[in-house]
Amino acid sequence: MDWMDEIASEAVLHQAYAWLCERRRDHSPHDDVWDLRWLWEEIRPQLQARLRAGEYRLGPVRRIRHGDETIEVWSALDTLVLT
Repeated sequence: MDWMDEIASEAVLHQAYAWLCERRRDHSPHDDVWDLRWLWEEIRPQLQARLRAGEYRLGPVRRIRHGDETIEVWSALDTLVLT
């Protein structure tokens, strides 16, 4: 098994998905994590195929300003892949 097959494996993606769901459980109802959770069974096989083919590309980071602080946030799917 090559390293990308391992990264795209059911076990690794399940672990990353569980971690992401836990970390973002209190995020806004408008956060993209809820779309990912709702559509996970459709997204997962597509993600696995894109990872194995070397076609997955990270998107831009969102910047959220809160008072004087700026927070940079990856999309839910990018966070899952990076995890």
